[in-house]
Amino acid sequence: MRGIAVHAAARVMALAGPNEVMVSSTTSGLIEGSDLVLEDAGRHELKGLSGARQVFRLQDSPGA
Repeated sequence: MRGIAVHAAARVMALAGPNEVMVSSTTSGLIEGSDLVLEDAGRHELKGLSGARQVFRLQDSPGA
């Protein structure tokens, strides 16, 4: 696979530390209404992409 979406996804994933899941604002919008809870991880400049992008961190679920 290739293209800007794949490139952006790889850059967002690279921001995650061990046992973390990071998602873009696009993904955040797609999971709205689910039981998943996201916290703001700030705006980040992603290599090879123009402008800062909003990124979110998936929070642990209460039962995890």
